[in-house]
Amino acid sequence: MKTDLVLSPFNAAVPDLLDVARAADVGGFDSVWVYDHFSATMVSKQWSHHPFTLLGAIAAVTERIHLGCLVANVYNRHPVQTASALSTLSSLAPGRVWCGLGAGAGNGTRFGAEYPLIGAVPEPVASRRLLLRETIECIGAIWRGECFEGIRINVAESAGITMPGPPPPIVVGASTMATALIAAEHADGVNLQAWHQKLVEGDDVFRLVREVRAAAGGRPFDVAVNCDLDLRHPLGGDVETLIANDVNRRTLAIRAPFDIHNVVEIGSRLSEAGL
Repeated sequence: MKTDLVLSPFNAAVPDLLDVARAADVGGFDSVWVYDHFSATMVSKQWSHHPFTLLGAIAAVTERIHLGCLVANVYNRHPVQTASALSTLSSLAPGRVWCGLGAGAGNGTRFGAEYPLIGAVPEPVASRRLLLRETIECIGAIWRGECFEGIRINVAESAGITMPGPPPPIVVGASTMATALIAAEHADGVNLQAWHQKLVEGDDVFRLVREVRAAAGGRPFDVAVNCDLDLRHPLGGDVETLIANDVNRRTLAIRAPFDIHNVVEIGSRLSEAGL
């Protein structure tokens, strides 16, 4: 079982975010993720941070931990821009970068309210899933130096975007089976959103785990469940229930003000437990 921290950028000072990342790096955490939300008004906060700028700073102050965006909204930037950001980040943290991607929020939802700020119009879920699938395929083609011709996306073969080296593994954020199946077919892992459910009562979440595992066909495939970090629990939250349901990673969200001491203590216990 791997344990990751998901850092909320809302009303968080960058030095404090870096302190949390360093604490995770020296402890037993496997990865640090950041959200892709450029506005904080949807959560009644005052500001947010650019995810890839923040990840670059985290890469510069850490040595071991993996890092990525959970998840980069395919509506916020073209795959060329995402691939460029990932390539640059990989040069700062070789072998430590994840590519997290998501289909974005729907019309009328809380985070869908971000779209007017960049002149975007929320689309139906089927269109958003098509864009997600093509973004995954396009990023792979960019890394191979190939052109990509899709329904929504087209990129020339001579794009010259990424540095030499393997592409980062791709993880899809999902809360439905339809999106999780895109991950099972096209990506290296899935992150299932479960923060609104008690895991001990999370049959819906674990049903998704079973179905996406079956769809992945037994190949190496990362299945993570996303929930809040429980600072009262010695390991940051339930581990046994997740392991029993074939989950191999948990991503635990933490918000400012950050309890650095507790993060360090939990990380130490994870190391001691071999988790």
